[in-house]
Amino acid sequence: MLQPNNDTLCLIICVFLLSLTCSESQAEATTEEDPYYGLNLGPWKPLVDGSNVTCGLEGQLYAISKDEIFIKGFKYLASDSCVSWFRTAKRDEPGISDTPDDKGTRVPYPTGFNFNPKYSPELKNYTEGRDIILKLPYFIADIQWFEVFNEKENISCGHILIPKNFEPPGPVKLPSTFIQRKHGVKSGTIEIIDHRTIYIQGLHYDGKGPDAFFLAGLINGSDKPNKNGIKVPNQLGQIKKLPKYSGHGVTLRLPEKYSIDKIKWLSIFSISATANESFGDVKIPRGLNVPPRMSRAQTTDNCMHVIEDKIQLEWVTVEKQGRIYFKLSAAIEDTQWAGVGKSFFYFKFDY
Repeated sequence: MLQPNNDTLCLIICVFLLSLTCSESQAEATTEEDPYYGLNLGPWKPLVDGSNVTCGLEGQLYAISKDEIFIKGFKYLASDSCVSWFRTAKRDEPGISDTPDDKGTRVPYPTGFNFNPKYSPELKNYTEGRDIILKLPYFIADIQWFEVFNEKENISCGHILIPKNFEPPGPVKLPSTFIQRKHGVKSGTIEIIDHRTIYIQGLHYDGKGPDAFFLAGLINGSDKPNKNGIKVPNQLGQIKKLPKYSGHGVTLRLPEKYSIDKIKWLSIFSISATANESFGDVKIPRGLNVPPRMSRAQTTDNCMHVIEDKIQLEWVTVEKQGRIYFKLSAAIEDTQWAGVGKSFFYFKFDY
């Protein structure tokens, strides 16, 4: 194992997360029958029709934000003849062809380590089908193609082409706010963050309505808010009678088996037999191009919890450079910080 000394460059990146886990990046656990992974970009394609993709390349690709791609079930067989990197190229850039070649820019993997693309590690064996997230150097809408390029054999193992006028998923602000009906319910902008998350800006409610909850109406139900809607947990993840809201922002997460494309309205609704009415509601349009909810988890095979559920350390060894790259992730408050430093003494890093 590589043993760092004073001549070894160790890069340190601090990332602040809501939760930490030493497991693969993936779509958040869900019981949906047809999980949403983003806009489908298709499987890997060969450079020449009728030929096969090389180096055992497999996987389905999805756009999950303006500059991120999710690969479901990524497989690749590294060998002496398969020495490859992810590559991409910007559309209409001088010297860039319409089809993949060796002129593109390397896309480093694992992500989050601030590699110089020129010296990023080559792809390793992924035989089990890994779910990975890649952050691209350009917006997806500006990309001509994305590929796995075998630099040893100077050939594209497989690629996808990005169509012109491509619109990647992103948060969507609804055209209307809560319709005020009773108990002072009103709000500012309502934004769909991803396919299960809703952010309500400046929510007001006097808290005096009997048995009021956040309810969401399913698409196969009534267009008018009613007590048959599903209960949505509050900003604390709890299904409880709603308290007073005095204008602060509220983030709601739909229950596990539901997504934004399966609901048509959101309401602060009283399920009390004496009231049974909406105090305020908003319609949810169909066909919103929003991101999936993804779990941003470990991206490397080397991961350890320095402090359980608080601080996580990952590292990548690049033998050809004689370097180890570190990534520190911490679940902390905005007013806190976390860091890791190298000892002044020679040390052996063994885990």
